[in-house]
Amino acid sequence: MKTPDWQEAMDAGQWDVAWERLHGQAQALESSVPTLEDVLDWDPDDEEKQIRRRKELEYQDQQAKSRVRAVSEQGIAHGVGRRKTAVSRVWLREGSGHIMVNKKPFDMYFPDILRRNDVLTPLVVADSLGKFDVAAIVEGGGVMAQAQACRHGIAKALQHWEPELRGVLKENGLLSRDARIVERKKPGRRKARASWPWVKR
Repeated sequence: MKTPDWQEAMDAGQWDVAWERLHGQAQALESSVPTLEDVLDWDPDDEEKQIRRRKELEYQDQQAKSRVRAVSEQGIAHGVGRRKTAVSRVWLREGSGHIMVNKKPFDMYFPDILRRNDVLTPLVVADSLGKFDVAAIVEGGGVMAQAQACRHGIAKALQHWEPELRGVLKENGLLSRDARIVERKKPGRRKARASWPWVKR
């Protein structure tokens, strides 16, 4: 290995020459070393993050292209809604605001005001109340589950009718399927988790 010039000068006792040579080599080295700001800003995962970001943008573009208006030749949009064990099939078309559930007016099928509000929520959020006629067939579950299944189905039908409504419907959580269900009963338990009272004798 070749001895540096500055070290030879030091061995010979030529301190000024050694310092000049060391200083010149240090300046050449500094030009190839990144600055402190560059070191602090450097992120080893930056390239991987950019790749992931590009893939995410491509995926979003594909999703946006897939969200097109899905209306039949008769001018009817269809949506399927679910809540607990209730399933609702909804058909929506332009009209005067009539809503029918299982061949009955929705206010007769859902006498409770809270359940009626559940059904009307997507239309109110989309500012479409009184602009569409809605027909729904709902099966399974209880009254609350059926009303919320209708709400989910109407929201999806509105999205199919006008994809631009997706943003406001999604912001209000109307397009997400509520997956909460009753936890199953376990063997040896009174309910899902509750135990029988312990009696010593």
